[in-house]
Amino acid sequence: MFEGFSFFLTISRFSQLLMFKGDKVQTVLSSLKKLGLHPYSLGIPVAILQPHVEPMLPFGNFMSPVCRKLSLEGEQLYTFLYGRKIKIDSNEPIGNVVVTDGSDEFVGYGLIFQDKKGDRGLKPLRDLGWYLRQGG
Repeated sequence: MFEGFSFFLTISRFSQLLMFKGDKVQTVLSSLKKLGLHPYSLGIPVAILQPHVEPMLPFGNFMSPVCRKLSLEGEQLYTFLYGRKIKIDSNEPIGNVVVTDGSDEFVGYGLIFQDKKGDRGLKPLRDLGWYLRQGG
């Protein structure tokens, strides 16, 4: 799945794990430094590392085929993308999930939880609407 990709860390105020297509990360960085350029990152942000490890949205398309998924449609999907908790089918196991839409397109990460009444819900952890609300 990740053949042909390199991974590297950026250690700074916003430490991240990044994924780069190919194996020439050091060559690219050296060439840019020679030109007086000091890029913040190269490639796809995979995860934030501090204060805890958290997958980033661009990595969702890679995670979607191999992780437990929950598909949402209609009002549930819109509510999730607004960053609000939703009620879901009580048969879903508790834990983290990759959330997709009706076309199996990645839309975010969520946490299935059980409330005091025993009902199951989905809490958005990070979703495509997050960029519009606060992520930048």
